[in-house]
Amino acid sequence: MADQRPPFWNLVSLAMPFVGFGIGFLIGVFGQGILWSGHPMDGIFWGVLPWTIFCVLGFVAAIVAKRRQERMPRVTIAAMILNAALPVLLLYSGITALLGWLENG
Repeated sequence: MADQRPPFWNLVSLAMPFVGFGIGFLIGVFGQGILWSGHPMDGIFWGVLPWTIFCVLGFVAAIVAKRRQERMPRVTIAAMILNAALPVLLLYSGITALLGWLENG
């Protein structure tokens, strides 16, 4: 127990969704004309994309923290839940839309 590693990756994984949200917000608001030049709803796509990528990377960082057995395991578990929420929600939404499209054409 005294040989546990310092909490680095679990704190990184806990911060990742918030950093991703901030970057995604900035890209979504100020990216028009740089990343896209079409419909304003394209900003939502370009804003959610980095947020989702940061959540996936944060989940990977939480797995690394769990494997390293870092201190503060509750922070690691909270980070896993926080990072998994958005990708799971988007995956569920995509599968539901696909199934609706397949049923109704």
